[in-house]
Amino acid sequence: MRINDVVTNDILLNELLLGDLKVLKEKVKNISKKNFNEIDIIADLFRIIGHLLGWDCLDGKFYRTPIFYQSKEQEINLYNNRINKKPVGLLEAYYRHKIIKQLFADGKSYEEIALIFNISIRSVKSYEKASYLIESYEKKL
Repeated sequence: MRINDVVTNDILLNELLLGDLKVLKEKVKNISKKNFNEIDIIADLFRIIGHLLGWDCLDGKFYRTPIFYQSKEQEINLYNNRINKKPVGLLEAYYRHKIIKQLFADGKSYEEIALIFNISIRSVKSYEKASYLIESYEKKL
């Protein structure tokens, strides 16, 4: 199961998500029964989302900080395989990388470039480092 591959350093979260899925699976089996309530499945899906976003207890506090990681290969594959190429496809990412590099060469700061593109400073840094996008785009040409 993908959960075991992804959630490797938080045993409690792993068990929590596996339990959530087990409960959801049992409720899905009962869909054809007369006393079935769709709201129960919707609530279970929200519970899974809440657990993935860091809520664990019913006190409204976060007990985890989700961190999403994407390898360079995964990012390139995402750009190449997106059905809806908006807002940023490989071509746009390629040009953003090139323009950001030029703006740095012109002496602009991270903050100024973030304002120009209306993106976060972290995104500017990601585009700056994404030279692999150029290689991937040029291979497509």
